[in-house]
Amino acid sequence: MAKKSQKNKRVSQSQLKDYSTTITILEHLSDAVFILRPDGVIEYANRVALDLLGLDLPHVIGENLNNFLIAVVDLPEKETGDSESHLLEQIFRGVFNEFETSLGYRNHPTPVLISFGLVRNKKGEVDYIIASAKDISVRKALEKELNQQQLLTLARDRYRELGEMAVNMVHNLSQPITSIRLTVELLQKQLQGERFDADRARKKIAEILTLLDELSASVTSVRNFAFLTEDDRWKPIDLVRNLHEALQQISYELTERNITLHINAPENLPRVLANPLNIQQVFTTLIKSLWQGAAGTNAPPSHLSIMLSNHEDRWITLWMVPQEDISAYQPLSEEESSEVIQTNFDLMVVQMIITGLGGDMRVLTEPGGEKGFAVRFPVDVSAERDQLRNLIELMYNG
Repeated sequence: MAKKSQKNKRVSQSQLKDYSTTITILEHLSDAVFILRPDGVIEYANRVALDLLGLDLPHVIGENLNNFLIAVVDLPEKETGDSESHLLEQIFRGVFNEFETSLGYRNHPTPVLISFGLVRNKKGEVDYIIASAKDISVRKALEKELNQQQLLTLARDRYRELGEMAVNMVHNLSQPITSIRLTVELLQKQLQGERFDADRARKKIAEILTLLDELSASVTSVRNFAFLTEDDRWKPIDLVRNLHEALQQISYELTERNITLHINAPENLPRVLANPLNIQQVFTTLIKSLWQGAAGTNAPPSHLSIMLSNHEDRWITLWMVPQEDISAYQPLSEEESSEVIQTNFDLMVVQMIITGLGGDMRVLTEPGGEKGFAVRFPVDVSAERDQLRNLIELMYNG
């Protein structure tokens, strides 16, 4: 009898030691850990869990974990059709394993990624539920900051485009207005003279009409751009027309830099479903990246070649390089392209726009080290099945 008592004592001491070791491990984990009864009542919470809640252990033990969770998931319904009110009952049934939510008390929630594990006994019954919550507030803050930076970059690009458009408009308007004024003054002098040359006057009037057409085209371009800024919907767009509208915005800069354009685009290209203003931003950003050296170019280009090609009405490929000859360029690997793009935030925004459409973007290179771009746009199709098949084929034909 004494031997049995000593054996039980040793077992009890061993269990106590194991329990103490387990508690020590749980207290030093970087994640919050809760041990729950099957009904969700908290029986244990480690130090990190208490810090996240901002409560002491006595105020947590005996409380239901669901009282501290701000669930952001849609709870399913029972077979009877009644709404399931208790999240932990769904966890017990295996509906939820891991999801993002907020853990907190009153007005101090912390975003967490929470997961659950079931501890069963020999009969297969659940004795405990272990809930592990990882604090993701830093990640959420970084995501928020990244989104803000992207919005700021988009806004900055929009303001820059407006400024460049204003400069371009001033250039396009001032020269014709000056020419019209001089021509009208010459006509006035001719009318005041003794001899009036009607044929010469007709030529001058024709010149004035031509200049007025140029002014009207500039005003129309500005009006179209204003309409685009007010409309954020996706619509089927003509890439060639969109490209020429983008070039019209930066025509003054192209003239100032003495860049010769070479555009090769077949007629009747299929449409692309996108926001027209975003695609114009893609074109202008890529062009400016080439003349500013952002893509690794050695010097401002004197030529700019743009080629559009149709791939079996499934996607359209845009090639843009700072030379007259495109054939010398080859695409870099996806990893190498990503390294180049990651060095410039404007290019990252362009890549984000393109991937948001379901397309992709690669950096091109030629033996001399000059860089260019290749962008693929998925074609707009009415059937969802065809659209999905085209996207899959585009993905696996990189």
